[in-house]
Amino acid sequence: MKWGLIPHWAKDAKTGYRLINARAETIDDRPAFRDSFRHRRCLIPADGFYEWKKNNGKQPVYISMPDRAVFAFAGIWAQWAPPEGGAINSCSIITTAANDTIRSIHNRIPVIFAQDQQYRAWLEQNDTLGLKKILQPYAGAMTAYPVSNAVNTVKYDSPQLIERAGANI
Repeated sequence: MKWGLIPHWAKDAKTGYRLINARAETIDDRPAFRDSFRHRRCLIPADGFYEWKKNNGKQPVYISMPDRAVFAFAGIWAQWAPPEGGAINSCSIITTAANDTIRSIHNRIPVIFAQDQQYRAWLEQNDTLGLKKILQPYAGAMTAYPVSNAVNTVKYDSPQLIERAGANI
């Protein structure tokens, strides 16, 4: 699965670079997302994510559940057929307005589901109005703390990237 939705009608895969996130408020209006929102919803498992807080520069911040429990981002997916053949599956994470924990860091947050009934509702419901109602900011407790700027370098892939580099935000 490739991050960055490539709609079935895209001329090339580069379209996905611009479609890594889908705004909950407009997901059913935008042609790139509308069909996937109605018919191809998914859950993207995670135990945390990064946002960058703007201070004198940008400080990476790691955000997770207080107990580091696994949760899921609301997502949508599509399958694109490149001209040379084959298929590429791609996805986007749905975002909404930030919750209280995140608001001082960023104005948006991924839609987070942390309970089985939320997972089922997202995957099984067919009513678009009902679906849009569950695309809300996560209301539970979250932990956010600064981490090393090493997270900004693609070549690093290590558990040390989520080590605390300061007090909770």
